[in-house]
Amino acid sequence: SLEVGREILARDFARVGLDVARLVREGVLARAAEALNQKDADSLIAQVGYGRMTSREVLAEIAPEADLDHPAEPGRLERIIRSVSRRTAEGGVRVSSLPDVLVRFARCCDPIPGERIAGFLTRGRGVTVHAATCSRVLEADPLRRVDCVWDTENQAPRPVKIEVGCVDERGQLAGISRAIAGAGINIRKAESRAIEDGKAINTFEVMVQNIEELGRLIRRLSRLKGVISVERIRV
Repeated sequence: SLEVGREILARDFARVGLDVARLVREGVLARAAEALNQKDADSLIAQVGYGRMTSREVLAEIAPEADLDHPAEPGRLERIIRSVSRRTAEGGVRVSSLPDVLVRFARCCDPIPGERIAGFLTRGRGVTVHAATCSRVLEADPLRRVDCVWDTENQAPRPVKIEVGCVDERGQLAGISRAIAGAGINIRKAESRAIEDGKAINTFEVMVQNIEELGRLIRRLSRLKGVISVERIRV
């Protein structure tokens, strides 16, 4: 399935001037895989090989301006790759010394606008952006560090995880979910489990614009009846 998937993508992407090997090497397909709910680039390629996903679906994720029905004119590859690099940064971060570098956010700390950040060159994956307080920043090679800042003109919502402790009563989860939605915040994932002493732990992954919006959400949830604690969690 991997071999067939690579052949299909290589054939179709060549029509718009895209090199699949380069997209894999620069981490673009890995980011597309994450957006399309696949484990990694190989899983995404295998889905194409199985026929469960089309090359058009993959192309729409990494370069929506490309069109499989029209051949690529000279220079289109570089323009699309630069566009893809900017999109994989999710419109959020500028790297001062490397304007067109591929940028990804570290999943260990999920930084959000308003937090201090640190960028590090990562082999084959461009620049990885961490929250400056992340423990992995202290372990990283300082020679790989690059200056980066939040792009205030191109910000997009970022995922953040929060844990809400509450009494284990009927309707409690629904009430918390309504409060989050009422704040204009989208819930990507939600899990709930009962623990001892008649309590429950609810874990949400939500999309917030910045650290200030997260603070307002935490205060809003803290005021709900039956809520015992609210805190941000990191992997």
